[in-house]
Amino acid sequence: MDQLGKQFFFYFLRVIGLIFSIGLILGRPAMDMFTIGVSLAVAAILEGLPIVVAVTSAIGVMRMGNRNAVVKKLSAVETLGCVTVTCSDKTGIFTQNIMTACVVISADECQAEVTRTGYDPSDGDCCLQNGELVSGSERYPSIACVIEIGCIFNNAQLANGTVIGQPTETNLDTLCNNIRRLHEIPFTFDSKLMAIQVEQLNKPGEPETLVKGAIDRILDICIGYLENGNIKMQMTKGKYDQIIQTASGLGQSGLRVIGMARGSDMRSLYYAGLVGILDPSRPGCLQSIEIIQSAGVSVKMVTGYGLETATSMGICLGLHKQNDICLSGPQIDDLKDSELEQLIQSVTIFYKASPRHKLRIVKALQNIGEVVAMTEDGVNDAVALKKSDIEGFFSLPTETTLDILKCLKYEQLFTISWTNFFFYDFINRFGGELARNKIWMD
Repeated sequence: MDQLGKQFFFYFLRVIGLIFSIGLILGRPAMDMFTIGVSLAVAAILEGLPIVVAVTSAIGVMRMGNRNAVVKKLSAVETLGCVTVTCSDKTGIFTQNIMTACVVISADECQAEVTRTGYDPSDGDCCLQNGELVSGSERYPSIACVIEIGCIFNNAQLANGTVIGQPTETNLDTLCNNIRRLHEIPFTFDSKLMAIQVEQLNKPGEPETLVKGAIDRILDICIGYLENGNIKMQMTKGKYDQIIQTASGLGQSGLRVIGMARGSDMRSLYYAGLVGILDPSRPGCLQSIEIIQSAGVSVKMVTGYGLETATSMGICLGLHKQNDICLSGPQIDDLKDSELEQLIQSVTIFYKASPRHKLRIVKALQNIGEVVAMTEDGVNDAVALKKSDIEGFFSLPTETTLDILKCLKYEQLFTISWTNFFFYDFINRFGGELARNKIWMD
């Protein structure tokens, strides 16, 4: 509407200027022509137009409210119908944000699988590949070592099946009460690591450093690996490549891969193993994306996950085809703004992307004339949300994000979220009754 108002202003200004000039050429008094010009300027805008726009937008807000979408700014309803590209995070938007450990692989290639999904610890077991239950640390020390590190890192709790804390850390839900934390280095997007220094209560004065994070970053800082959970072995190139290949295989199956290491300090770490974490996609997500794409809106995934995990999810959701382009955060850093703008329309997945990369992506899309919608479920992307044309939030917003949001989705159901939240106005205008019925079908 702002753009339309500016266009009207310049068009009317030119017409009034032309009439004023013709009047002067014909010998009319300048004051009379000025009066005529002012009259034309007043009459050019329909008296009821602002009221019509406000009422129409209010009706759109009410209809979206009936479908559990809260519109904070009235002008956002208008923007919804103009969206051409959406940039969405993977976790919590395309997926349910219910992360559960489903595979544990130690450094000596001992593998155990968790036969449950969700946060109910009674719903499944931890088994070896031959089906044998992992029931004791004495028989399976290498698996127990990985699980122990994950448990010590745990900052989350379960209350009646609900996560209190970070979902990533809730997947290993046995508490280690014999451990005391001394120091903690929190996770950052640059380091891709989290480290803590701990000591056992029965062994004071003997601190140990534990590290978890992206598998490639973990291996880069390890000087060796652990055999049977406690035998220190030298890291070789062959072993390094084997671990990377194993992690890549898990990533291609759609799992998030977290590496674990331990040592006396950060300069003497030994790789212990990895955990494959499953975050299932939202029910009906594929159908919703198909409807959005059929309306001419491009959907791009922007995630901090690795290439294999992101592409696996993208293929399942119909966002990505085998030969489509994927771009990583480090690759974005190497591109100039003009180069990124030339390439960005053909990219379907942005992986290993930090908040600053997401901001550059939004800016590049806007610079080539796209109307960008962005959805997130965390406060870390507040800057990119603020820059986008329309912002969406799919979980409880913080004070920071609530201040910048135009729309808030308070029902975390992706099947309804995508279509209701962004494209109701668009499809309501152009999709026809069949499309609307298809979208709102529960």
